[in-house]
Amino acid sequence: MARWAVSPKGWKDNKIGYDVLKELYDLISRRGCPNETRLLTLYGHVPHINYKFLKYSEQNDIIVFCFPAHSTHLLQPLDVVLFSALQNASKETVEDQFRLTSVGINWDIFFPLYKQA
Repeated sequence: MARWAVSPKGWKDNKIGYDVLKELYDLISRRGCPNETRLLTLYGHVPHINYKFLKYSEQNDIIVFCFPAHSTHLLQPLDVVLFSALQNASKETVEDQFRLTSVGINWDIFFPLYKQA
């Protein structure tokens, strides 16, 4: 599921942040974890968090965790722990494919290689 939103100034704002929390994060995460506490991790610079956002989170069993500003490249768990291994594996798979075929990677073979990684 995806959704596009634009504020009058072109930046995130309180309304967009609240709408994303309520209509995307809560809806989608509740499907995968019904009746369980969920964790929402956010960047340290979060102008869209306000009382309404935090109150909704509290009422709907969502823990909001904000990374310190300018530190997400070091602390973000999915990038650093999970996806770095996938990135390295997919890079090796693509390089192996190129060495075997001497043909560049296109969308037709990208996803099978990604799945293999």
